[in-house]
Amino acid sequence: MKKELISRDNLDSFINKDDGKLYLGSGRLLTPGAKDELARRNVAIVYGEPPASEHAQQDGCGCGCGTATFYVGPEQGTVQPKSLEQLARTVAAMLSREYGVTDPEQLKSLTVEALKTIKNNI
Repeated sequence: MKKELISRDNLDSFINKDDGKLYLGSGRLLTPGAKDELARRNVAIVYGEPPASEHAQQDGCGCGCGTATFYVGPEQGTVQPKSLEQLARTVAAMLSREYGVTDPEQLKSLTVEALKTIKNNI
């Protein structure tokens, strides 16, 4: 079984969008840098399998269930966010992952600007 390596670069895609925790099940490995970043962000690490609902949330699980309950980004799914907080997390994750923004203040500022732009264009 291939393991998923969780690093600083892909960390945001592994944080559960419903509860803000990272589930470190048997199929996942966490780098020391990712662990440090989680501690800096005060993100809880749960050693064990994710809740059953996370399976349905991750597009590409192969089951064809189509019952995703959170937005995971256009490249992974098309479900809309349930709250402004989830939208903000998704925007921040995209800025970090796709554009390499790592400075927390810059990430916050750009996220706020993106949310304002979205609000003004809806």
